Order: sequence, then C-alpha cells, then structure tokens
Amino acid sequence: MSTNGNTDNTNNTGNTDPDGENPGTYPTSDYAERRSTILRIHRIRRDILTALTTYDDIRFHKLPNVDSLYATTIGCWEVRALDANLAMRRAKRRLALGRAQINQGLPIDRLACEQALDREFADWTDVLEARRGIVHDTLLAQVRADRPTATQTAKMHRIFRILARRFHPDLHPGDTSAMDTYLLAQHYFRDFDLGGLAALEAATRRSSSPDDAADESYANLSTDELLHECELLESQLQSARERVEQLKESEDYILGRNLHDALWVDEQVTPLRERIEHDKRLEERYEAQWVALLRDAREAGDGEAGGGAGDDDGDDAEDGGKEADDE
Repeated sequence: MSTNGNTDNTNNTGNTDPDGENPGTYPTSDYAERRSTILRIHRIRRDILTALTTYDDIRFHKLPNVDSLYATTIGCWEVRALDANLAMRRAKRRLALGRAQINQGLPIDRLACEQALDREFADWTDVLEARRGIVHDTLLAQVRADRPTATQTAKMHRIFRILARRFHPDLHPGDTSAMDTYLLAQHYFRDFDLGGLAALEAATRRSSSPDDAADESYANLSTDELLHECELLESQLQSARERVEQLKESEDYILGRNLHDALWVDEQVTPLRERIEHDKRLEERYEAQWVALLRDAREAGDGEAGGGAGDDDGDDAEDGGKEADDE
C-alpha cells in the first residue's frame, strides 16, 4: 500500500508485464525507462535475427543457385560458341590437309584427314566436352531439384526464423545444444525440407509461448545492466549487418544479381551469338570448298588437275582463315 498519498512511487497490484517486470517494484519514472530499454532490446534482437536470416538465405539459397542460373542464361551460349568455333577450325584444317595431299600428287584420303584432325584438335575437343558436361550436369541438377512453391518457400522462411530465434548461436552463445539444433534447422532449410523444418519447430516449441515470443526475464537486471545489454546487442547487430554486406559484395552475389538483369544478360549473350553466326558462315564456306575440292579431284583423275582446282579454291579459304584469325 502506498503512503502519504504518493501513488507515483509504487504499485503493489502484484501484476507483471510479459518480461517479468513488476510495475510496483520501481518508481514510475524508473519503470518507464526500464520498459523502454527492454522494448529496445527486443527490437535489436529482432533486427539481429533479420540480418542473420538474410545472411543464411543468401549463403545457402541464392549463392548455390548462381551456377544453374548462369548455365541457363550464358553458359549454354558459351558452349555453343566453343562448338561452332571448333567446327569451323576443323573445316578449315580439313581443307588445308586435302590440298596438301593433292599438291603432293596423292589422292585425297578422307579417313586420314579425319584421323589427323582428331589428333590435332584433341585438346580443343576435351575442353569443349568438359564445358558441355559442366553445363549439362548443372542443368540436370536444376531439373531434378524439387523446388518448393512460393507458398511453401514463404512458410519455410517463417519457420526458419522461429527456429533461428530459438537456437541461433549468436543469440545463445555457449549453448552447444542450441548450436546442434540450429545446424539441423539450417540443413532442412538448405535442402528445401519443409516437413523437417515443421517437425523440428513442433518438437522444440515451448508450451508457455506458442507464438515464440521472447520469454527472457529481465526482472533481475538493473537499469544499468539493461543498458549494457543494449550496447552488447548493438555490437552484435552491427557485426551481423557487416557480414551480410560482405556477402553482398562477393563476386558470386554480384553475378547472381546481374543474372536477373535481362539487359546485362543480353549484353553478354549478344557477342556470343554473333561469334556463333560468324563461325558458322566460315564453316559453311570451308565445307563448300572441300566439296568442290573432292569433285575437282575426281573429275581431273590425277593430282595435277586436282591440285590446280584446290589452288583456285584455296584463295577464298585463306581469306576466310584470315577473317577467322582476326576474330
């Protein structure tokens, strides 16, 4: 009961607020300051959680998807460009080998030409097949992945935030059990396992706080200790935000962001398309000259006549070769 009619100093109703604070324990002015500080603590903790969740989302969802996104937008064109360039170079070299055989007075040995091409371009072929395999495997993995719907994704994010609030190591330093549980939640989140996340959340839910509201009690802390807690949390928040910014400055994150920019992607793909068209035109020219070389060799029936026909066609071939080399 208050004395001397002063109702501002104490309130002995015995009621407590959600954080265990008893308004009657402190003078009204102190209680207001404590409540403001506690609300600030909750706000900072929520901001820390947001930063940590953002970090995990970038690290385990956005960055791993960069490879598949690159493969579908640019990588496939790079492979096509390599393929077209190799085909053009083989056609050019085949023509040169055929002319060389004729100039030596020999009939054109098509099998020998192909075998020579296989040997000369073995390294090129290996590079092409390796790049093709990477793109193929990346696209296949994307097709096989069981991507959740937008609704499922939103639900996973919501459940993961709840679990992160309960068990994130930065919010529960030194608690190995919390660390293990958080790592499990992280595993489910990374693997798009909504069922696993939901089961983990249900298994660790506190009956006293089904909405997962913070249940820390600050009743035993002084006002100065609460202010010190705020300072510590502010430092953690700054650190968490710096980690997010560092991740956003990484090459993979910047690439992923650019890959969602249609104009940027078009700027990368357009030169590849032009190169493919250029190499295909040269390949067609060399192939036409090769066919003419074979025809002239058959018609002439001897090396000299065939060689002359080859020399006539060779001028255009050399011009095309110079154009290819200039590219």
